[in-house]
Amino acid sequence: MFFCPGVAWVSKRLSSAHALRLDVDDWQRLAVATRQGLSTMTCLEQLEVIGHSSATADAAVAHLMSFSHLVAGATKLTVLSVSFGKLPWFPPLVHVKHLVLSLGGDIDPGIVFAALPNANSLETLSLRTPNALLEAPLLQLDSMRFLCAVALEGICPAGINLPENCTMHLKGLLYFEIRGDAWDKAFNSVRTFCFEDNSLQIHDLIPTYFPKMQNLTTVDIMVLEMGTPDIYISLEGLSQVQRLYLGSECSYLKVPARVSWREVFFVSSEVMGLVFDDHAWFAKEVPNACFRYASLEGPSLLNLIRAWDKEQRCCKTKSPEDSRTCSVVSCCTQGYGMNFADCPCGVCMPCLRESGIAYRHKM
Repeated sequence: MFFCPGVAWVSKRLSSAHALRLDVDDWQRLAVATRQGLSTMTCLEQLEVIGHSSATADAAVAHLMSFSHLVAGATKLTVLSVSFGKLPWFPPLVHVKHLVLSLGGDIDPGIVFAALPNANSLETLSLRTPNALLEAPLLQLDSMRFLCAVALEGICPAGINLPENCTMHLKGLLYFEIRGDAWDKAFNSVRTFCFEDNSLQIHDLIPTYFPKMQNLTTVDIMVLEMGTPDIYISLEGLSQVQRLYLGSECSYLKVPARVSWREVFFVSSEVMGLVFDDHAWFAKEVPNACFRYASLEGPSLLNLIRAWDKEQRCCKTKSPEDSRTCSVVSCCTQGYGMNFADCPCGVCMPCLRESGIAYRHKM
């Protein structure tokens, strides 16, 4: 065993720390440090562990040992963000209320899923993977009575059971990943849906499960192409959402006559084709809309501008930073400004900081 210089000095000064962010390159050294006293942080409320995933079994054990020591000693810990590579077991998290987990590709998500119900103080849960997609078994969280929001990014359980009134936020899942009766009960819990794949071409329909998500409020989809000049994709399946962002190089979209949209942002870096079932209704009832394009296909957007003019709606046509594109914006909400850059999930670390639940680190 080797000695970690300065452990006692650091521990003494960390004993009153409320938030700690660790950038760890060597988990075995941290394991030694925790045994020498680094775990005595009884005031700690927030812990973020940033570092390399454990690549070997020995490193994974060191990772878990040090991590478990830190958590066990922090009895006031409520916000925890950590990454796991390999995972022989999952440590108990008795006091944590807000958990953000990043799971590596070598991990068995079943180990995590089986242990999560034991973290019975959880109020929010964010599960993500840095890989393209991580398939997982059934995620059963319905016994967690305090859980109110769950976010999944790139992780696709075979099904999911949630407590009553718990909301769900999905990112990185689109066509074939969500399927089967095991998802049906969870559809009404979905509030936000985000997907980005700059190589994907959508040439037929928006996925058929969207109409089942009756409480869906925000959709953000970015792909290579949506539709073709011969096949305009109907957005009927997204008519119930309130905030809709669709981005692609080329898009050919059919806008239904009756929608619940309050904020709409369509972006095409090359060609945009639009067909409106009812220009007049859209111009009157959709309060905030922006269309950004390099070139237009057909007269439909021009007809919408005329309809806005009849409604005496403020309509602005401008060129953004990219001089090749043009934007048509109509906003009737005073002081309104559409911002789809912000994450809508409410449970990841940036969202927890934004809401004031997590501390903001001064860099």
